[in-house]
Amino acid sequence: MARRFLSFLLVLALAGASTVADALPVSILEVERAGETDASAAAGEFSDFESIRHFEDGLGGLFWNEVVRIGMTGGAAVEAAPGYRGFVNSDEIQATAVARVEANAVSGGAFALGSAEVRQRIVFEATRDAILRLSGIVFARQEGVSGDAVSILEITSRGGVGDPSPLLIQRRAEPGEDETFDLDFSVRSGMTYQILSIARASADALDLERSFFYSGFVVEVTEVPEPGTATLLLLGAIALGVRRARA
Repeated sequence: MARRFLSFLLVLALAGASTVADALPVSILEVERAGETDASAAAGEFSDFESIRHFEDGLGGLFWNEVVRIGMTGGAAVEAAPGYRGFVNSDEIQATAVARVEANAVSGGAFALGSAEVRQRIVFEATRDAILRLSGIVFARQEGVSGDAVSILEITSRGGVGDPSPLLIQRRAEPGEDETFDLDFSVRSGMTYQILSIARASADALDLERSFFYSGFVVEVTEVPEPGTATLLLLGAIALGVRRARA
């Protein structure tokens, strides 16, 4: 009976720890998400240009995929697209984004040029001392002869000169690279921090060339359990195993 009661208490504690871990120890101060595209194409005396800018500063979920397409028969075509999906609040910080550009010059003398950028900036204040984990990947790819792609992640503390532990973490991916990360960093109660993610791509083509460049990032923030919590989880699992073995 005593063992069953102990197991029951451990299960309750385990459930309580899981509930507490759901909320991040942060207060969101600023969120900026923006995507920009530019595209131009020319064939002989004909040319065209278009630009789209999208901006969203809400704290809830967001999905958008603005696309620029410019085409001319027998000339050139460009497609530039930033895509983004993400959530930012005190319970969840996560985002996935891609900046993609394809430039295609389908005849001699034609020229095509495009660019796309997606960025997210999150500023938060720590509500208590904790260790946060930033997981994800920055990546960049290319197909074709001319263009560029880059994906950047940066974490900084914004406590000023009085910051007792200045924080600066950077990850960067160029064409052909993947940079995965699983980073733990400490935050102090009352201190302010910023997470900046940028994906940028550009491509151009001339005289029957085709270029396709894209980049992106995936980021997620979770809290690293305290050693006491981790031990409690292990004890709960052991207690459950013992209980099942003797049932």
